[in-house]
Amino acid sequence: NSTQPLRMLDIGPGYQTIMFRRLWPDMQIDTLGFPDDKFPPAPNEHRIVFDLNDASDQSRWPELANTYDVITYCEVVEHLYTSPVHSFNFLAAGLAPHGLMLVTTPNGIALHRRLRLLLGRNPQELIREDLSNPGHYREYSRTELIELARRAGLSHVFTRMGHYTTTGSPSSRVFGALTPFMTMDLRKDMAIVFRKQGGAR
Repeated sequence: NSTQPLRMLDIGPGYQTIMFRRLWPDMQIDTLGFPDDKFPPAPNEHRIVFDLNDASDQSRWPELANTYDVITYCEVVEHLYTSPVHSFNFLAAGLAPHGLMLVTTPNGIALHRRLRLLLGRNPQELIREDLSNPGHYREYSRTELIELARRAGLSHVFTRMGHYTTTGSPSSRVFGALTPFMTMDLRKDMAIVFRKQGGAR
């Protein structure tokens, strides 16, 4: 219905939520994740408090306020200790038939991780002792995420890979400069768009 505002579900409210509101002031942007007083919902928005690790148990799924035209699942999946299939299943249930889901996450097989392994260093960080901020449990490759999403009834639309998150360090700047010359699966970061299998195109 063209008279209805577009609806977005932003997973893990943060600074990107503020950016989305400014870019699309007419869009309703609900959020899902842990509560964070730094990013309160706007008056017309819903906040759904839910730990996506619990998506493995369908009886614990919260009721979503809407079905969504866009779901943004950015820099979250690598922090889960459960299979992404579970969270993909849950979020796909809230995606409108014509809707799109954007997933961004580090590339687990990027060149700098391969180089660290060749030097005898584990490319994965240790699980942190702070239970409220455990870091990355598992980073995925492009093909892994596309397959995991397929199992949850999501079709791959397109992938873009690049150097989107930078520390500003000399090595990060060098890696960023070299990125355009790398094959896709050697690049540092990935953004993948999915839709429901059989959804409107």
